[in-house]
Amino acid sequence: MSYIEVPLTADVFLGDSLLTNNSRFLMGSYTDPQLGKMEAVTYTQFYTTNPATLPTGATLDRVVLNLAFDYYFMGNNAAELMEFSAFELVDTLRQIPYWNFSTRAFLPDTVAKGTYFIEPARFSNPSSRDIDTVELQMSPEFSNRLFATMLEGGETFQRFVNFTGKFKGLAIKGSGADKLVGINPQYSADTTNRNKTRLRVYYSFPETVEGVVTTRRRVTDFTLFNAGGGFVTNFISVSADRAGSVVQGQPPFAAFVPPDQQCYVQGGVPVYTRIDFSKFYTFLDTIPNITFNSVELVIDPVAPQPLPLPNALELRVMDDTKNNRTDFFDVTRRTALPSVYTGRFSSKPFNLADSLLIPVGDTGTNISLARNSDNTRYSGFITSLAQTLATAVKQGQAFRYFGLALQNPIESSSASRVGFSGQNIKLRIFYTKPTINRNP
Repeated sequence: MSYIEVPLTADVFLGDSLLTNNSRFLMGSYTDPQLGKMEAVTYTQFYTTNPATLPTGATLDRVVLNLAFDYYFMGNNAAELMEFSAFELVDTLRQIPYWNFSTRAFLPDTVAKGTYFIEPARFSNPSSRDIDTVELQMSPEFSNRLFATMLEGGETFQRFVNFTGKFKGLAIKGSGADKLVGINPQYSADTTNRNKTRLRVYYSFPETVEGVVTTRRRVTDFTLFNAGGGFVTNFISVSADRAGSVVQGQPPFAAFVPPDQQCYVQGGVPVYTRIDFSKFYTFLDTIPNITFNSVELVIDPVAPQPLPLPNALELRVMDDTKNNRTDFFDVTRRTALPSVYTGRFSSKPFNLADSLLIPVGDTGTNISLARNSDNTRYSGFITSLAQTLATAVKQGQAFRYFGLALQNPIESSSASRVGFSGQNIKLRIFYTKPTINRNP
């Protein structure tokens, strides 16, 4: 068995769109020292999990919006106070695809406010976490209007389409800290976990038991995520101000080398790294009928970063042999490249919404480059893919380019990023040369 390390070359290109429906809620803003300012806003409907008629004589106590952190954050490591604000939408959300660049108008008056002290050290350390939920007090005007609808009952309260015609939904923002934070939107009325995202209405009502009038207190919960059968719609809007950044002014899907000579992968408003496998094919020319024992794609070293690193990157198929940007999505040449290798990049202009997060895979699973424990390297094995490419090149079917995208956290619901030198991308190959049998 022999070993060789094959250095690869790489550059960078920008994506144009990501689908962001029904995922983690993301809110806040942070400034990336190389890639510019990122900002996220969550848009969501809400609906009750129990639209039953309220008891006679019920009176409102208060209405709160609970947002349960999922411990994702992106930004500096300083502990900071973040303010959360909610606004009512002008129009009802529809059950259509929403993208990272989608926005919806909302009314200027805040209907809820709350604050929370974000401590990145606790967010990053599972053993130090407690139940983290920020509570936003809803305004009296909004609370009274919602409770009046509940008291009225009927179809306005009990039919989702009628309810959302009156209560269009909420835009939720975070401000005051150099951070994006993630909120777990999922709610289950069957669990007792206090750490839930929900709109909660507290009310009281009189109850007479054996001639004695007693005040009872109850709650009605409204979910912000997939109520009743998945018909609550939500999405996140993520924007990037690239002014003064190393990717400023670059059009989508046009490969380039940033002025700092680094490669980047970022989610939210995506930045991708493009890897050129030409030197791998040059190596193949030197050993016909090669057999690979293992092929590892490595980024080593990765320099210390000022921001939290993503856990994993994902390899996706690319091709631009005709020097046409649409060829970034060309996965039609399947003669030598099986259908399991179908990873590509999402793009609304090219009608490729269905391609989001479809992986390049040897057995229908992702080819993942995982971060090592000391944050100095990303690596993943591509042995089966390499053997397939060795066959494909003989048939003129080889893909020259592969792209790196954010995998964990998911690129459509985060703004995580990593930067590295393109000169540090390499293939570490253990292989066996063919044995030539000679007749005596």
